[in-house]
Amino acid sequence: MFLFLKKIWRGLLFLLSVVAIVIFATQSYSRNNDSISYVQTSDAKMVQTYNSERQPVMVSIERIPERVIANRINCEETLIALGVENRIVAVNMQNTDWQKEYLPQYRSTAERLKPITFRNLSLEEAMALNPDCIIGWKSTFTPKSLGTTDFWKSRNVITYIAATSNRVKNYAGVEDECQYILDMGKIFGKEEKAKEIVDKIHRKITGIQERIQGKNHLTVMVIEFQGHAIVNYGKEWLIGDMISQLGGRLPWKSDRLDYESLLVLNPDVIFVVYFNGDDTLNVNKLLTDPRFNSLDAVENHRVYPLRLDYMYTTAVRTVEGLEILKNGMYPELK
Repeated sequence: MFLFLKKIWRGLLFLLSVVAIVIFATQSYSRNNDSISYVQTSDAKMVQTYNSERQPVMVSIERIPERVIANRINCEETLIALGVENRIVAVNMQNTDWQKEYLPQYRSTAERLKPITFRNLSLEEAMALNPDCIIGWKSTFTPKSLGTTDFWKSRNVITYIAATSNRVKNYAGVEDECQYILDMGKIFGKEEKAKEIVDKIHRKITGIQERIQGKNHLTVMVIEFQGHAIVNYGKEWLIGDMISQLGGRLPWKSDRLDYESLLVLNPDVIFVVYFNGDDTLNVNKLLTDPRFNSLDAVENHRVYPLRLDYMYTTAVRTVEGLEILKNGMYPELK
């Protein structure tokens, strides 16, 4: 009897949480309702994205979405940058995004979106929001997360997967990230603003390239500690392309390496990936472990923290990510 009552109680708690999410989203939507308009496009716009199987698909945009679920901080900031934050009904943050700092230019708007910012939305909660568009990573669209792209397609909901997420596209680089921004502009009727953002990224790269002409090509590695293993982000990742465009050489091709291989490679510069919280914890794994004392990057104080959102599906943070890389690779150019 006790177990039966416990199950009922859990069911009621889940139902109440769904109702609360819907109320929050509805209230936020109502507050901004005066600035939201149902826009029918004169001609359907076609955007290429991917499905849950990593296959490229074309999506037809016949009207500007009104009820958007934006997954992760970079997606939210991109929609804010385009001026369409009033079309967001939920911001879905994963554990690695939770309580991250926003870029200063988006902070006040993101603060107003806090009532509809949630941690790890479930499929049931997402369905209760009645979205017409969901933007995220490949990992967003799985049965264990928010459901597959086919699931939402059968319900006439637009889905968009970033090409630089979860190895959807091999060797996806800066231009794929620029295309993501342009696609967001096309979906939401903000093409000119999207182009302004992309032009700024191109100017940033060109500006750095002009300043590093004649400089030696440094060996650079981007690593992440996962338990006793080391993950390497090489040429196949967005960050690999960012480093290459700034004149860096990536000496290791595999996704994994052991401690001995890192010592043999002995890169000039090492960026250590972290998610949120203390940016020194993972860096200190290199700096305080006597096994790494002989590394040039350690001896020369060229080990730097790099938060995930500045090197992975960077979107509107691409310029800031490039600046972080430039400062680490060429500190004399600060």
